[in-house]
Amino acid sequence: MDTSDTPEEERAHLLFVDDDEQLQTLYKGLCRRWKFDCTQVYDPVKAVEMAAESQPDLIILDLNMPVMDGFQVLKALKEDARVQEIPVIMLTGGGDEVPLKVEGLSLGAMDYLTKPIDPKELLARIKNYLKVQSDAQKLAEERGIQAVKQTAVFLNHSINNLLATIQVAMEMCEEEDVSEDEAVRNEIIGENVKAISEIVQRLKKIKKVMVTTYVEDETMLDFEQSVPDDGKKTGEASES
Repeated sequence: MDTSDTPEEERAHLLFVDDDEQLQTLYKGLCRRWKFDCTQVYDPVKAVEMAAESQPDLIILDLNMPVMDGFQVLKALKEDARVQEIPVIMLTGGGDEVPLKVEGLSLGAMDYLTKPIDPKELLARIKNYLKVQSDAQKLAEERGIQAVKQTAVFLNHSINNLLATIQVAMEMCEEEDVSEDEAVRNEIIGENVKAISEIVQRLKKIKKVMVTTYVEDETMLDFEQSVPDDGKKTGEASES
């Protein structure tokens, strides 16, 4: 992954949790060189809230810190629904590595590096996990699109049969003498039948899954952002 020409909006965002100011200065310089955005946390107690606020792509977490060590911070991160899916790389200053690695991995860390950190190795690990994360996101998006398309096929079959029945009933009514009010009603029904049919047809052309807020904590498919309109104004309910 060549980051030299990465657009600003596509740059990866890293969060470093370390109380060592000199190391944080180093990390900031490396991020500038690698074209990554960087958030730095010196106080481990603030790590979870900063991660929730900044939503980084990856967290680099030191083990040996005052007040809260890296294991405590990692546990807090993995228990918070806002940030528990963000991958974490842990850093340690040495000692008996195997028990530390086992504990960190068991708490949810994705990887482990030993200080002093080799910048080239750190960059390689970062690139690897960013790629894994990107691939997983693309797969999830593809599955979401496929699920919507399958739903559209079901709706196309089920709803179109119902709409066809309504359409036939309306055509039969048109052959009869009806009042002006009934004629207006039938026209409204016909326009909405057509609009529903067009929505179902457009759903089969979905290119990406975008969501928007429906009410409070509920979200729904953002139809206009997810489905190309082919230059048509469709899916609009008629005004009565």
